[in-house]
Amino acid sequence: MKKIFEIFRPNQRFSRGSWSLELPTTVSFVDEVDGVFTFEPDAGFGALQLSSYIKDQTVTDDDLVEFLEGMLGQDQNLIEVMQGEFTGFIVETNEDKSWFRYWFLKCSSTMVLATYNCDFGARGREDRLVDGVLSTLTYSQQ
Repeated sequence: MKKIFEIFRPNQRFSRGSWSLELPTTVSFVDEVDGVFTFEPDAGFGALQLSSYIKDQTVTDDDLVEFLEGMLGQDQNLIEVMQGEFTGFIVETNEDKSWFRYWFLKCSSTMVLATYNCDFGARGREDRLVDGVLSTLTYSQQ
């Protein structure tokens, strides 16, 4: 994927609607297509994508599980996580020689789906960086 533009200074916040996160200088915003925002480490192996959904009422754990089962199927190994001000679940899986990490996160009426993927052989190499970016996830009421 060709980088379209780089707009972030050191530790600049990237804000969209009811969520925002902080990006280090080593991660660049690449593209936005249909509400899915893609970020890539400058000298990295994979890509991080985020999208969000707003509900009329508070998003629950049951809502997250229903959404993830609709996307990934049942019988997933769910790990509870807290990323910044958001809580939810992470699912890790390999598909067609690629490694995927999916975060299904909620705060108030906002659900954020974050997906990281890379070649299976590079799994784990950027976990600290990606977890660090997601740990800065904050909620702002609209």
